[in-house]
Amino acid sequence: MAKQAPEITVTNNPHAFIQCGPVATEEYDDKRDLTIVTSGGAQCVYAKSGNKTEVIPGASGEICGGNLDPSQKEAIAKAIVAPAGDIIILAENGNIRFKGKNIYFEAEGASTDDGEDGNIIAKGNGQVIINGGDHIRMASDDICVAAAKSLTVNADVRLVGDIQGADSLSSLGIIKALLGGNWLSIISAVGNSCRN
Repeated sequence: MAKQAPEITVTNNPHAFIQCGPVATEEYDDKRDLTIVTSGGAQCVYAKSGNKTEVIPGASGEICGGNLDPSQKEAIAKAIVAPAGDIIILAENGNIRFKGKNIYFEAEGASTDDGEDGNIIAKGNGQVIINGGDHIRMASDDICVAAAKSLTVNADVRLVGDIQGADSLSSLGIIKALLGGNWLSIISAVGNSCRN
């Protein structure tokens, strides 16, 4: 069996361990290019595949853009670009906050008959609140509002256009789909109801 290229230990002290190459035995190549481990348990591993794995047992903070001109319009201080694959942000036991001068969400997936791409979906086990200090505007070819129990509108209402009756959605079916996370069936059901 051909031996792998020898590893190089940059440092191995009570504070940190840094090694170029595999960390395992000479007979086994664990496909690592660079490994960094600190006494606090933080780890950063660069693999021969091009992958990077980083583990931070405590909090991780990053500050960028401090030297940018604040008067420069839309100057980029941080960019995360994924030409392929998904980006996942997960905080099961914490909150996720977005704050900025403006916040934009765009779904650019191709329009398909089953509506699988180009959707923006918001789900809340409790309340979903949209509060606009000035206006809240919705624009689409068709807009459908479905409520399993009731719909309350507390405002002066101006209606332009015809009012037509349509078959109501099955409340039980919608609730089952919500609990099961079957968002595609909900989108399809709401879409079919609006087209009735």
